[in-house]
Amino acid sequence: MLRLSSKIRQSQDVDGNSAFDPVLCELMLQWFCPRGGVVVLDPFAGISIAGMVASLLGFEYRGVELSEPQVKANRKQAAKFAAEPRPIWHHGDAREIATLCKGVAADFIFTTPPYPGIERYSDGYHPGGPVAPVRMRQQPSVRDPEEMRYGSSS
Repeated sequence: MLRLSSKIRQSQDVDGNSAFDPVLCELMLQWFCPRGGVVVLDPFAGISIAGMVASLLGFEYRGVELSEPQVKANRKQAAKFAAEPRPIWHHGDAREIATLCKGVAADFIFTTPPYPGIERYSDGYHPGGPVAPVRMRQQPSVRDPEEMRYGSSS
């Protein structure tokens, strides 16, 4: 398993973009997808890691990505390293997934949400109107595992 993930990691040129861990992709696909004929759908594809892992494990993969340069980079990456079936990326808005992936019956939806405020997805234009920044709520830090016990008042 780690041999496959290390091959994927070495093939990636993330160019400052967030990279989804190929080990996690591999584990999720192997644990939750039966062998043979599985279609993985990724509405927020980003870089090529999930598609490459799915391909190398023998799964059909369809990804939707808003960034056209990223889709082109993913296709170039797949041409070098992917197995059959080759992953397919569609350029477009995930809200149009029914049109972009018409006729695709997915068995497994696997994605990471967009990272507002971390990555730039457009120049402010969005088919549904301007893109509004989203503030992420900070998660409280856990000081001591004992504080997480059931019935704890803090």
